Amino acid sequence: MNFRAITLDDQKAFTRITLANPEYLHYQSIFGVIYVWKEFYHSRIYFGEGFLILEHQLEEKFFTFILENQLLLPKVCGLIEQYCLANQFPKIVIKALSFEENNYLQSQKYTSNLDRNDGDYIYQCSDLANLIGKKYHAKRNFVNRFNLNYAYEVHEYQDQDYHKLMDFYQKWKITKEGVNYLDETQAIDCALKNQAALQLKTIIFFHHQSIIGFTTISLAPNVPFSIFEKGDIHYEGIYQFINNYVAINYLQEFTLVNRAEDLGLEGLRKAKLSYFPLFILEKYQAIKNLNANNNDVLEIKSS
Repeated sequence: MNFRAITLDDQKAFTRITLANPEYLHYQSIFGVIYVWKEFYHSRIYFGEGFLILEHQLEEKFFTFILENQLLLPKVCGLIEQYCLANQFPKIVIKALSFEENNYLQSQKYTSNLDRNDGDYIYQCSDLANLIGKKYHAKRNFVNRFNLNYAYEVHEYQDQDYHKLMDFYQKWKITKEGVNYLDETQAIDCALKNQAALQLKTIIFFHHQSIIGFTTISLAPNVPFSIFEKGDIHYEGIYQFINNYVAINYLQEFTLVNRAEDLGLEGLRKAKLSYFPLFILEKYQAIKNLNANNNDVLEIKSS
């Protein structure tokens, strides 16, 4: 099994495998997300018949996979284990697992846990667009005040916006010093330079010709996904307005939207829960420690 660099040409095969299994709603199944973060996570890809495996590297190496059907699970897990043994890795880490996938790996002597910080927040698009009911009263007030207080302009990203937008992001990042946010500079750069190819939309919000917020969304056919969302909190209601504007103007053709994980950040978790997600997509990670004498390799079954 030979992993290689991810290219734009992989999008068609990647999406075909994802769409064959309608249960995939997590961000790890959206090509645009994988592509813009591929440098940060040092991601590489391997395609097999009816499946793909992604190898990533941060503090440790880990794997994710996408299957056309669950009958391929033993084969794919076996390939990952053989690859790790052949390369003398000390352990196998597999992430973004469903409950059923996790149960299978537990039966194969993996230890596992629910990765709550990586759980994706799934919302009904109509809820975010309409903000109906008492539970959204505060959100409606923020949106209404923003509309009343600011003479804003909105337009989709154009190439001439690049330097202004990246400058805005760097200033936004300074306000988050001391908070465990990922440095998104490289991923934002990649997204802006590959908007059309990756089915992305970046929407920019201006006040007196200055950027006060932006968001980048993937309009992938399996589920739309909010990749980036940044706002200047000196403008009261900016985040509530961005959220509502996108839902009204870009998500009307969709039922569900994935608004990403909370990374275990308390403030981010509180904000996401305040929009009353339809559900939080649970994802598990499984780990198996390896050693030089480990001959207990998963059987690779034919598909």
